[in-house]
Amino acid sequence: MAGKRLLVCVLGLAAAFSAAADESKNSSAEAADAAKVKEDKVVCKKIKVTGTHFRKRICQKRSVWKEIEEESQRAMDELSVTRGGGTVN
Repeated sequence: MAGKRLLVCVLGLAAAFSAAADESKNSSAEAADAAKVKEDKVVCKKIKVTGTHFRKRICQKRSVWKEIEEESQRAMDELSVTRGGGTVN
């Protein structure tokens, strides 16, 4: 009789830990989704336009702004190297 009780307790604890692990996975997935949503939030910037004193308002997702900044940095590094402007850090 005591063996059956012990078996029931062990199975109950295993089920509880399994449910807790599933909730943990779900909450970490939700946190990752929330981080993705935060990263993809639309951000507006005022950009100088050549030939005018006015600035233009451009709205893009944060991920797009990050890609634009990385591409700009690569282009500047390439110009620095091709024109012999020294070493690139």
